[in-house]
Amino acid sequence: SDVCSSDLTKLAELDRSCELLLVRAPCAGLVSATDLDSLAGSYLAVGRELLVIGDPEAKEIRVLISQEQFEAASLSLDRDVRVRLVDDGFMTTGTLQRLEPRATTHAPHPALCASSGGPIAIKIAPTGSATRNRDAQELLEPHVIGYVSLNRATSRMLGPGQLASVLIAASPRPLGHWLRDRKSTRLNSSHVSESRM
Repeated sequence: SDVCSSDLTKLAELDRSCELLLVRAPCAGLVSATDLDSLAGSYLAVGRELLVIGDPEAKEIRVLISQEQFEAASLSLDRDVRVRLVDDGFMTTGTLQRLEPRATTHAPHPALCASSGGPIAIKIAPTGSATRNRDAQELLEPHVIGYVSLNRATSRMLGPGQLASVLIAASPRPLGHWLRDRKSTRLNSSHVSESRM
């Protein structure tokens, strides 16, 4: 009886393990993947990205935001930002929708790293801390990931995986600060002019 219940427990654990091996899409959409056929029959690390599923009319851009840019990005939430595609220079606008609550030293895509021709400086992590080859590359400085949404018309025009640069304007200042600074600059200019005479 104990042997039978032990076998049933093991069988239930194996059933749960098999259930975890199933890959389910979190949403409906078009599959975007490179060389998906080569993965058939392979063992993969837990958490490895297999493919991307997307809505061709609702694309977003993941943006790495440095510590120096964070204040401007925070003040630009729900505002338009300028987007320029790297490959052909196409310009458009998008809306900075949200920022991740924590900074990371992990690039959301290898193409953003300097080792792949991207703009972000990296270092090679100690081998003990890397669980996958992609994780062996760490950003030199922590960055926050932001998400810029694109309108439907622009989303239809762009392919998945295209690289873009996003311009987040400097922190908007209240009108009173701008007027005070302008008046101060004008006074300083007048003062310099008068002292030269």
